[in-house]
Amino acid sequence: KSERYYLLWAFKNIKDKYKTVSHIHCHFAGANLSLAYALSILLDVKVSVNFHGYDVREWQIEKDRLAAICNETTANFVVSSSQKQKLEQIGVNSESIVVQPVGVNISVKKHVGANMFEETFRLVSVARLHPIKNHMMALKVLNVLIKKGYSLHYSIIGDGETLPELRAFVQSQSIEKFVTFMGALSHKEAIEAMRQNHVHLLTSIDEGAPTVVMEAMVHEVLNVCTEVGGVADLIEHNKSGKLVKSEVELTIVIEELINDRAQIPSLTKAAYQRACLHFDKQKLVVRKLQFMELK
Repeated sequence: KSERYYLLWAFKNIKDKYKTVSHIHCHFAGANLSLAYALSILLDVKVSVNFHGYDVREWQIEKDRLAAICNETTANFVVSSSQKQKLEQIGVNSESIVVQPVGVNISVKKHVGANMFEETFRLVSVARLHPIKNHMMALKVLNVLIKKGYSLHYSIIGDGETLPELRAFVQSQSIEKFVTFMGALSHKEAIEAMRQNHVHLLTSIDEGAPTVVMEAMVHEVLNVCTEVGGVADLIEHNKSGKLVKSEVELTIVIEELINDRAQIPSLTKAAYQRACLHFDKQKLVVRKLQFMELK
């Protein structure tokens, strides 16, 4: 109903500007894509769409209709190769699908990061506290390593529905002094906090192409991530980060990093170079405009 009201509002309030519209681009393939497609027909202009994560994981439009719309667009942007495969499976023309992450700002001022020789090995996660982010996996692994005698600290940046469960686990294992729940922070605050750690942990069950992973690459914080969704498009295992498939693998990788910190600088340097080459937001915007035939 709200979309119909918006369409009526658009007809009433911006009809005098219709002639200046040459392209409609919408983010997230939900009901707004149907609206954008309808307007593109009405105005006889091109339309394109950007898929992100949940709109592929949990289809927001009936699949046949979504495929029909996507086969009429100028371009369908997805953030990972796995998303491209999912669109192909429902009948979207492969040639219309462009794999392109959102990207990050490469030209950032870097601050002093974590001390590589500090006794305590520092890990951080930056994500909303939601079941799909699977912070419990990280806590269970940290608990095993703490019980083995390693000096660790894990900072969790974010807020959400799983916070009570995570706090309860930390308390039940008596590891409160090793874990800090930092809550939701601004982007600037989160990046600065992340920089004070040796490893950025991402233990999600599913992902698109997480921006925070690219942020860590730019700020030379080592990514250790579950190999899900589009994460493998961002990180080359053992070259620009570490990819794992289970709690056991995650435990092994973190233990190896603690005992051999000398490997971290070469991994983070390679990650930074990869980010500059592939994930520069300014370059990606230009590329997107070219596919949209606007530049």
